[in-house]
Amino acid sequence: MLRSDIGRWLGFHHGAVKKRHRRLERFRLKNCRVTGSAAVMLGPPWDCYARVLFYDSYFTSVVDPRGRDPWLCNGRESQIAFGEYGCYGAGAGRTGRVRWEHEFSESEVHQLTDPSFIDGSISPASQNSPGIFTKVQAAIDSVPENNPSWVVINIKEGTYSEKVIIPQQKSFIVLRGKGHESTEIVWDDHETIVQSPTFTVSSDNIIVEDISFRNCTIVTMGDNLGFITAQSRTDPSESTGFVFKNCRVLGSTTVKLGRPWRCHARVLFYNCYFASVIDREGWDLWLCTGQERQIAFGEYSCYGHGADQTGRVSWEHKFSKSEVQQLTDPSFIGASEWLNQPWWLSLPTS
Repeated sequence: MLRSDIGRWLGFHHGAVKKRHRRLERFRLKNCRVTGSAAVMLGPPWDCYARVLFYDSYFTSVVDPRGRDPWLCNGRESQIAFGEYGCYGAGAGRTGRVRWEHEFSESEVHQLTDPSFIDGSISPASQNSPGIFTKVQAAIDSVPENNPSWVVINIKEGTYSEKVIIPQQKSFIVLRGKGHESTEIVWDDHETIVQSPTFTVSSDNIIVEDISFRNCTIVTMGDNLGFITAQSRTDPSESTGFVFKNCRVLGSTTVKLGRPWRCHARVLFYNCYFASVIDREGWDLWLCTGQERQIAFGEYSCYGHGADQTGRVSWEHKFSKSEVQQLTDPSFIGASEWLNQPWWLSLPTS
């Protein structure tokens, strides 16, 4: 699986699922999941004969309706073979997709997803690189540079906390997990577009199956964290706030979603999963008692045991649909001013 809580716009990361180039090579992403906390494109070309197929994969609504971007290949879209086949989920709707997206035929899909297409037999990693690794990157590092034969790296169930990079000189690698609910690679970076992705591929002939990549999880541990947020909006005219979109809040002790740092604080949790660690009241006034009407703390379309609204403070803000659309739109953070055209998503927090 390829789970991409990777690319982000709303104040988190913005990553890329891949750039692809070259002639007979291609990216084939099979039985993957693309999830996340911000809108992402499925990919731009590295050069203008790029070929990428998403097959039988699950897309959440983070996938930009356009799906693809020609990047530097405007006017040469007919040479690019970017497409989807048998995909599902809210982000898999074809309405709004670029007109030049390639419609792979059943025979093309069979060819691209058949091991014979890679012109080499696939053998277990243990036969090519004896040994058991505890890090995915360590296993990748063990593959010889300019490797001419396919190597399968079987990744057991578990969560692997690391940033994974496949460099240009290491090709013919298959990363095979045990299922997108069982095998996860997790990282939480906040650097540049180039540095942030949890999973980056720079080489040819890479296959990823049944792995989940994530990049935005809030985990509470210990007894010191009593509040997840403390936002400091000082005036109702300020266009600031915290927005958490498509995130998961997990932990080992009870926490509140937030308290104000200043008494016009604004925080929205949107489409997030809350474990039972969330205090039933949800929020705290801190030093703003008597100024509840100035504070905009709220939740919208959240789920999980901790999302039960029973017992929430009476002054929690009820965000309207239009307010949510405004706060979760990239324009809220001035994305057009500091994010260039949508980047590609390097596979990956929940």
